[in-house]
Amino acid sequence: MSQISFKERAFLIMHLHAVKYHNFDCLGVLIGKKNGSEVIIEDSVALFHQRIMTGPLEIAFDMIQNIYLTEGQ
Repeated sequence: MSQISFKERAFLIMHLHAVKYHNFDCLGVLIGKKNGSEVIIEDSVALFHQRIMTGPLEIAFDMIQNIYLTEGQ
């Protein structure tokens, strides 16, 4: 079983968006690395605060992959 830990930045971004948009769905992506049996969440990216459609979601995932992800994430 893996252990998950959050860096402060990822934790704050995730929670502040959820608090700010508490009346809406909050959808985002967590970015991190796996180190053995530990998963370290390094950053989070807020995407949408309302219902989403597949097209914009696929574009957002492509943008995140191109900008944020490096080898090992």
